Amino acid sequence: ILSLLARWSLIGALIGLGAGSALIAAAVISRAPMVVMMARMRPARDDGLSHHTGQPPKQTAWLAAGVAALLALLLVGWSAIPALLAAYAVAAGLAVLARAKIGGQSGDVLGASQQLAEIAALAAIIVVIS
Repeated sequence: ILSLLARWSLIGALIGLGAGSALIAAAVISRAPMVVMMARMRPARDDGLSHHTGQPPKQTAWLAAGVAALLALLLVGWSAIPALLAAYAVAAGLAVLARAKIGGQSGDVLGASQQLAEIAALAAIIVVIS
């Protein structure tokens, strides 16, 4: 509920600022950390869906990060840089917590990283453009 309310508020603020392209940029940015987490962290359980999905090669993770950065730069210009930094910072914090508490990543951890990264990216873009 808190994630939904935070995103609702931030999206409303961006629409009020007339920055509709920032919504797409934040969505793109928020998905790249999931691929990086999958490539860098082992699954928390050997019998979970994340384990059976497998780990993408590190080159794939870098490609995903690069494509997300490029698209975000095209959509919102230099405002993408703080958004990318914020998204990766919260995802990295979640990765540290997940590794300490459950020993790796799971589908729930990946989903949470997307939600947190999107909130961080939206907030960073608002700070920069307002």
